[in-house]
Amino acid sequence: MLWALPALGAAQTAPATLLGQTSDWHAHKYYEQTAQGTRLPVCVLSSRAILSQPKSLNNRKPTAYISKRAKSSNKKEWYYEVAIHINRALLPDRAPQLQIGERTFSLFAGATRSNREAEWAWVHRADIRAVFALMRAGSDMALASIIENERQVRDRFSLFGISKGLGLIEEHCARAEKFNGGIK
Repeated sequence: MLWALPALGAAQTAPATLLGQTSDWHAHKYYEQTAQGTRLPVCVLSSRAILSQPKSLNNRKPTAYISKRAKSSNKKEWYYEVAIHINRALLPDRAPQLQIGERTFSLFAGATRSNREAEWAWVHRADIRAVFALMRAGSDMALASIIENERQVRDRFSLFGISKGLGLIEEHCARAEKFNGGIK
């Protein structure tokens, strides 16, 4: 199943190419056009939540994304983002919480250019190494968020296949540092 990829950066120039699928994760590659006209590769892993609570929200399951992007047109420096499209309007003053194993991370929420409501949550850059290490070692992760009308929502994501999926995006965005459980 191919899900819509996030429009987080510059304009996407072509449809995404499916690189492969691991247990519960899908790897894609596409190119973004910068304001200067340069095409930069983006490799993305995506996975839908396997369970949402309350169950009445199961038809609007969030999607988790891990992206690897070139910092500039020389494609020698890359960075990672971990984002979750929550698919529901978040309350602006309540940070979503991501739990992997015994560790909990506060995420920051916001909107994208195409959507004015805060429906996205991102892992802080300082936490990405720890999040990757825990994702590789864990079996699932849980996201707790507060949406309109002060309703608490919990979404669970499977982490089966995450290590193989990270390997796929490393292979297809090869002009970068090797991923070895953390980032450079």
